[in-house]
Amino acid sequence: MDPETAQRKMTELVDRTASELRGEWVTTQGPDYVDSCTLPDGGEGANWVYLITRTDEGGSPDNDAATVTSTWQSAGMTVERVADPDGPVVVGRGGASTALIDLYAFPGKYTLEAESLCFPGSADEIEEEQSSGS
Repeated sequence: MDPETAQRKMTELVDRTASELRGEWVTTQGPDYVDSCTLPDGGEGANWVYLITRTDEGGSPDNDAATVTSTWQSAGMTVERVADPDGPVVVGRGGASTALIDLYAFPGKYTLEAESLCFPGSADEIEEEQSSGS
């Protein structure tokens, strides 16, 4: 997996999910925020993190959680719905698009966060490259 493909696949899944849930989403972090991860062979890797939020009132958290569950399962992910007193939380893992994606469907505030697949590289070096503009 290369950095560009990892970022594109993650961004496409987040954007598709947000589009299905409708509403006005605001980017809080990413999709070019880089973090460290461990490659399958145990080596150092990097991944992208993308976080968007929606604060409008609208939609039904339970229905939206079911929609997201179906979307992510059809993308080949293992999906788990977690009970939370504030509202449904849906976590997706696996598949070809992301390492992890989750939706917090709380009334009045939705949060959608994804971590891309891990790719070879150093998060620190990528961050340095980004800040120096190269």
